[in-house]
Amino acid sequence: MYYIHMGASQRTITKDVEEVTRRWKARREIPERRVHTKKLPEYLQVWDLREGWTGDGYDLGQEKTLRQIAKKLGVPIHTAWGRYQSAFELITGHSFTPELWSRLLAPLKLSKTLGDAATIASAPMRRRLRTSVRRDVPESVVRPPRDGSKDTGFVESRTMIVDPEIFLIDLKDLLAKGLSDEQVAEKLEITEEVVRYARERFTEFGDHGDKTDHP
Repeated sequence: MYYIHMGASQRTITKDVEEVTRRWKARREIPERRVHTKKLPEYLQVWDLREGWTGDGYDLGQEKTLRQIAKKLGVPIHTAWGRYQSAFELITGHSFTPELWSRLLAPLKLSKTLGDAATIASAPMRRRLRTSVRRDVPESVVRPPRDGSKDTGFVESRTMIVDPEIFLIDLKDLLAKGLSDEQVAEKLEITEEVVRYARERFTEFGDHGDKTDHP
């Protein structure tokens, strides 16, 4: 809490506030950084191209790689990467890390573009990752099970919630072990399309993750 004595001169108040904020930033080791407002359109342009923003939502089919973006804009690839990082921080309020992207953007992409969690994950996988939800209506009332059938029932299929974060951690771990797309898809019981998408994104982050240029 900071109190201002309104009887002091405007110059003194301004000077005191600047001094206090300077000390607080130094104490918390917060670097001084300016937001280049004139460059915001450049940052957001790279973000839109990389994440496939259409104005109404994110479209996987509209995404471009950093290499493609750099070629399209006629800039070095590290410049495109720096602009993407700046846009990420402006939009999310946090510095970019692959882990944070996985928590904030990946679940959105998987649900909005590739289908909801129940569609992406097969019934056996949902059973492993589900969060229990109280069911008020018995399954037999909605649809009696068929003899010998292993199909997931109507109610059960709608009360299984996949934890995207756990799912992505498992997916990334398997990719790091060098398994093929087919092998990863088989282990997690998902489509190879999801595996290919995740591999491409994580590989790109690894290629450029050590560059923190913000032009």
